[in-house]
Amino acid sequence: ITKGQLSFATEYDQLLKNAQDAGSSYISNKKPGSYHMQVDYNFNWDKPITVFTGFSNTFNMQNLLGADIAPASGANKNQYTAGANVAINNQLTLGLEYADVRQYIWSVNNNAPKPTSNISRYNIITFDGTLIF
Repeated sequence: ITKGQLSFATEYDQLLKNAQDAGSSYISNKKPGSYHMQVDYNFNWDKPITVFTGFSNTFNMQNLLGADIAPASGANKNQYTAGANVAINNQLTLGLEYADVRQYIWSVNNNAPKPTSNISRYNIITFDGTLIF
């Protein structure tokens, strides 16, 4: 959705069938999925520039690889992003993005999954470029 210089985009993905654990005694019997939302603001300041912020989340990912094998595998994640892209010319765009990622593990008590405390939090800074030939 775009209105003037603002754009809003969202994406939602989910399995069509329920997933089962791989090698664990607990079967999640749920449909894993994820979503992402992002807001962009486009303007010109000598060059075309886009600044953006977004949020991503996964759900029902617990124990997809087997809690007995890799306890943190499939842990649900939240991710907050912010960044900017600048069109250097018609062929080259450069971007800088910051991400704050929070990964949670799930415990299984009486066959009922429960989120535990935040087990992993990390920050990522990426620099990228797109070159059109």
